[in-house]
Amino acid sequence: SVGGGALGSRAVRLAVRKTGHLLWLRAPVSLCAERAAAGRPLLAGNPQARLAELAIAREPVYARLADAVVEVVPGASPQLISAQAAAAVSALEAQRAHH
Repeated sequence: SVGGGALGSRAVRLAVRKTGHLLWLRAPVSLCAERAAAGRPLLAGNPQARLAELAIAREPVYARLADAVVEVVPGASPQLISAQAAAAVSALEAQRAHH
């Protein structure tokens, strides 16, 4: 797991590529704003607006780099999200085994 801005670093991108798969847990900005911890300096002021700006800036990078996308919807339990992520990794591993 890496922070949202970590993929801006070429070194981090290379390390991720060498060590595993990159899953994008894509969630609506409103859900991210609800779940974001208080006291994050990056989100000071208007957290939802700042998260929307970050999403616009980061989405093309995530879309280009992600090996798979897990859509996180409001109300989805952590267990469901982790099961979806595990299934995505299993599918990626199966693809890797066939190449």
